[in-house]
Amino acid sequence: LGEKPETEYAPRDFTLQPGELVAVVSEGVLLAADAQGRPVGVQGVIRVLSQQAGKPAAQVATALRNELEKHTAESGRTDWAALLLRRTLP
Repeated sequence: LGEKPETEYAPRDFTLQPGELVAVVSEGVLLAADAQGRPVGVQGVIRVLSQQAGKPAAQVATALRNELEKHTAESGRTDWAALLLRRTLP
């Protein structure tokens, strides 16, 4: 996280309930644009995560990767994309 060494992040505590998922995505995921320049954005990521509710993290990652590939098929990605998922066991 954070390509700039001077970037500071405030610690946050939270508790995941059984079966909940936390997702951390890089700017390259959010800014991945289609041929018209429209980025996937936070709402696009949320849409994919919602469609994959309750599914294993590996399947969620594959769905998001497929969405990025489809979204950028004509424009090509210009930045690296990173995704970290963690689902708690039910």
